[in-house]
Amino acid sequence: PDEGELKLLRGGAGLIEDQSQCPFRAFAHGRLRVSPLPEPVVGLSAAERGTLVHEALQAFWQETGDHASLLAMEEDSLRGAIERAVAIALRTVPGYRRIALGVTCIELESQRLLSLLQDWLAIERQRGEFKVAEIESSVELQLLSLPVRLRVDRIDELADGSRVIIDYKTGRCRVSDWLGERPAKPQLLLYGLTAETPPAALAFAQVRPGENSYIGLGQAEGIPGIKTDINGQFKDGEGPADWHALNEQWQDQLHQLAAEFLAGRAVVEPQRNACLWCGLQSLCRVDDLRTEQNDVGSGHD
Repeated sequence: PDEGELKLLRGGAGLIEDQSQCPFRAFAHGRLRVSPLPEPVVGLSAAERGTLVHEALQAFWQETGDHASLLAMEEDSLRGAIERAVAIALRTVPGYRRIALGVTCIELESQRLLSLLQDWLAIERQRGEFKVAEIESSVELQLLSLPVRLRVDRIDELADGSRVIIDYKTGRCRVSDWLGERPAKPQLLLYGLTAETPPAALAFAQVRPGENSYIGLGQAEGIPGIKTDINGQFKDGEGPADWHALNEQWQDQLHQLAAEFLAGRAVVEPQRNACLWCGLQSLCRVDDLRTEQNDVGSGHD
């Protein structure tokens, strides 16, 4: 594509994830600008709830600032800070949605967020010293000639000056989604490329009832859930030897995915489970393709 076409492309982290999950999905979203109709839900959608968690945590850390301040809080002051953060988050719900949802739904969501943040901050207390250096910062990355716009949830600065890039998730997360020839969830890997120096770790902050945990990789110590045995994450120890080598591998893989998209590679080739939440099956006809492949494999005409 020429420069004018590149400016029209939808170029968030989701574009590279789509290219990894299934090249046709990236073509449909990024070039055709096609997306499935949302599923109807009663109350807040999963996406809306996830956004509220982001907003509440953003408000909390903007007020609190660092690990030492968190540890210094007594129970009452901590609860007050969480309540203020939740109130700020709920004010971001548009007026028309508040009317449609009703007072009871908003109150129940307030209680849910309060409980969820209390449990999550218990995880944060277990960490070593850190301060929140950046929150919801926007950056742009150039992958070959493809501009990719990113919004980083949070960057922590550790006691030694190194940094950890954090992505809040309310669904289940796996380090395995970063490994292999085509990383299934490359968003955090893209964030890592925007840093002037490689971060000390990349981490999902899995904020989920009963399953709160950091899940990540790196060389930073003192963060429960961050694995530092890099080679040990690969089957038979056949992966990169250390954190630096893994970052170099990711850079090559991300550039390869960008090159495929720029070259127009749009084959229907979904990774395992990529079709579960796609919603584009009526356009890509993947079920028909699989039927044809099964017929060929069984020798049918």
